[in-house]
Amino acid sequence: IVVMNKSDLVEKDSGWDKEVLWLSRDDDASLKYLEKAIAEREESHKAGASVFLARRRHLDSLEMAGKHLSGIEAMLNQNAVDETLIAEELRLIQTHLSRITGEVSTDALLDEIFSKFCMGK
Repeated sequence: IVVMNKSDLVEKDSGWDKEVLWLSRDDDASLKYLEKAIAEREESHKAGASVFLARRRHLDSLEMAGKHLSGIEAMLNQNAVDETLIAEELRLIQTHLSRITGEVSTDALLDEIFSKFCMGK
């Protein structure tokens, strides 16, 4: 919920303006607008609508971890169990998940982030 205060100073009436809730401390209805907005958001989450926010690199890491997990599953389903290959797949899964949890080194993370930027002279 995006809340803007001091609506009385920017000549906005209290209430919803597209995605923004405009409030004023001097407007008695403002608190009711805020309570209603919170209740509606809470109700939508209870109804099964959930919001999932993640950085692109987190989603990429989850996708790669899933691919390695599928590789292990395929080996097990084909009775082609090779402990060395499974151990390597597990190591790769851990590496990808560590990028999300922050266990990867700062240098590696910075390299990943700045690889997406175009830096000119």
